[in-house]
Amino acid sequence: MPPSNYGKARISILKPAMHDDLNIDLVFPIRDDVSAGLMCVKAELLYDAGIINARELNVVIGRAAAMTTADGRSACRQSAG
Repeated sequence: MPPSNYGKARISILKPAMHDDLNIDLVFPIRDDVSAGLMCVKAELLYDAGIINARELNVVIGRAAAMTTADGRSACRQSAG
């Protein structure tokens, strides 16, 4: 059985790597409105989990905002303030 802090230690190892050398284009590929929506969901989940920070979330949301659906709706729901 793994130690009780196994998951926490693993997350703490990953966090600095994401913040130090995050390649937004590689981690969040946005090619159309569908992928923009999916990358917004991915970014929101990673933000809620503490893996990416508010600046990185807002960068993804900004990139996705360029991709809108045919009726003009934004692919993302919100931005971190």
